[in-house]
Amino acid sequence: MTRVFAPGAALKYDCTVYGPQIDLQTGRPKLDMAVRLFRGPEQIYTGQPIAVVVADGSSTAPIHAAGEIKLPATLPPGGYALELKVHDRLEAKHSDGVAQWVDFTLVK
Repeated sequence: MTRVFAPGAALKYDCTVYGPQIDLQTGRPKLDMAVRLFRGPEQIYTGQPIAVVVADGSSTAPIHAAGEIKLPATLPPGGYALELKVHDRLEAKHSDGVAQWVDFTLVK
């Protein structure tokens, strides 16, 4: 699938998180989500981690995490990649989180 956008477009992203650790006091997971934008091998944007809001319900249910990033109107045409990374703050082994990538093309 080819994803094509214009400079200044808003990119919406989402993912589903399965099996996060659960805080014993709150009964909820503690997840952070961040995005990075790449043009070829060059990282051109790093978003600040934001907490994933978890709806009321079963603590074992999959968690939907979503957001949006507005592409700068000044970006040149070409190939880009967006990385969406989710980090479980309760994970004992302190991993770097789990990432998902999507490629897209910017055209004028």
